[in-house]
Amino acid sequence: MNIKGDVEVKDLLPLGSVVSLKDAPVTVMITEYFVKRQSPNEKNKINSDLFEVRDYKGILWPEGDINPYFDITFNHEDIDTIFFTGYINEESVSFLNDIEEQFEKSKNEKVGQYE
Repeated sequence: MNIKGDVEVKDLLPLGSVVSLKDAPVTVMITEYFVKRQSPNEKNKINSDLFEVRDYKGILWPEGDINPYFDITFNHEDIDTIFFTGYINEESVSFLNDIEEQFEKSKNEKVGQYE
């Protein structure tokens, strides 16, 4: 994705971006990056000892954060359509490029419980 001429951000969208997800009938606004969530085990039950890293966390759009116990976490490849791209400036581009490196190092990595 090119932003402001020659500046390039590989994959990540800025906060505030509004997207639809593949195989999900919802529209989501991106609110967080680099999110850890509990991993389901082989029987699709939550395993409280393992976490996986997801690219984004979002809230329903236009409803907002209507349920604090309902998280929408997803990866970039889960995005179907980008309806709106959040605000970008030089500082946010630098941040996105830095965090992109962190994502590449830990993507799909399983880590222990929060300490």
